[in-house]
Amino acid sequence: MAVNMLSSPSSSSRRRSLERMLESLESNIEYVCDESSVKKPRGKLKTCIVNVKVCAQAVGLSHEDILGLVNVAASLRYGIQISRDLIRCCIPQTTFPQIAAIRLLSCINHLAISEKANTSFTKLIFHWIVLVMPYMDAYDKLHAVYNVFFYLLRNYDILPEICYILSELTLYPDVTLFRINELILLWKKTGNVPSLIGLLTKYKMLRPDKLGLSLPKYQCFYRIPNQRLQKIIQGVQLRRGLELRNLAYKSAKSPVRKKAKLSKLIPQVQSSINDYVPTSHIVRQDHFPETVSFHRILTFEDLLRYIDQIQLPIQIGSVIDNPLLQYLITYNKNRHVTGQFNWWLYHTCYDAFIENSVPNYDYLEEFLSKLAGFMRRTKEGTPAIEYFLYQFLDTWDGFHFNQSIFKLIPHIRIHKFSVPDSNNIDRTSHQLYK
Repeated sequence: MAVNMLSSPSSSSRRRSLERMLESLESNIEYVCDESSVKKPRGKLKTCIVNVKVCAQAVGLSHEDILGLVNVAASLRYGIQISRDLIRCCIPQTTFPQIAAIRLLSCINHLAISEKANTSFTKLIFHWIVLVMPYMDAYDKLHAVYNVFFYLLRNYDILPEICYILSELTLYPDVTLFRINELILLWKKTGNVPSLIGLLTKYKMLRPDKLGLSLPKYQCFYRIPNQRLQKIIQGVQLRRGLELRNLAYKSAKSPVRKKAKLSKLIPQVQSSINDYVPTSHIVRQDHFPETVSFHRILTFEDLLRYIDQIQLPIQIGSVIDNPLLQYLITYNKNRHVTGQFNWWLYHTCYDAFIENSVPNYDYLEEFLSKLAGFMRRTKEGTPAIEYFLYQFLDTWDGFHFNQSIFKLIPHIRIHKFSVPDSNNIDRTSHQLYK
């Protein structure tokens, strides 16, 4: 009881002190951002920055406050050390304005990056962009300077951060042969840097037809540089009642090694759109116009209503577990989407059944039954399953998985041919009737 009696006044006094700081937050920010007098007393300036930092770590800052502090930090008006402290104060209350990240990026020119004196300041800027990237209001302006980030790959001091930012911003049109060749040359120079391998993996996932190299496997491509600041930002977001997004920076998972036991062949359904914030935050008119997350599609009527606006899952293989998504991918006329799905489907079946990377018989049987259900629901076969069956029937004993195999064979498409493929016909008939 004595401890509680002593601690209660202390906590109440801290609360009153924080309330006083919050009341003076606007005046402190105005004092820091005031351009009328550049030469200000250092003691008062540091006191204002400390008060702003305490308030930011407690409740976060608004867009206007963040932009004001970022403009002062980018101008280096009070020196690099003060700019560092101001950047660390920019904890978002709700979302982080991407224009603030552009402003920070604009203050770094080629000369500043090459100077050793500014290397730590440059690292801090990109560390902070990585930390607040999950909470940005949009990505269109950042994506507009994609080439600038790609050019900065030449700076090895910030290579992990640049690779992570590029991985988050990369879209299908960004994967070009020129960039692939540049990344491969950089890979040869630097060796197996996990973040660079993660960027190459993203390129390979989007364009497997252009990047066919075998890449090293890592459990984590990128690790957060400052765990303490990450927890502070997350704490502010949670106190504001917002749900955090699943991010790659948490621990970007690489493809599982073949020798490892796979707990799940079908990936979990994940979206790149935050489904727990209001619709006005989800629908980004500037970058993702009229895009609706598939998590909001609950009925077949919803599917028909938003069929041209639904965003497909990040892991295309997760459609096997969702009947509505199965109809969606069947309707989708984008050849790149169907190509990505066939690529995942064939390699998953090949690794699990031909390479025997999954020893669990019951799970394999369940996977094949779900696959047969997908074929039955879509009323058509896929090239990946046909090619897999042609290879699998060579080694099949005719007993294991026979029910599922028999359900898959009728969905092999009928092809026009002038000369029968005797190898495939003989192989299939031999396994079925031996």
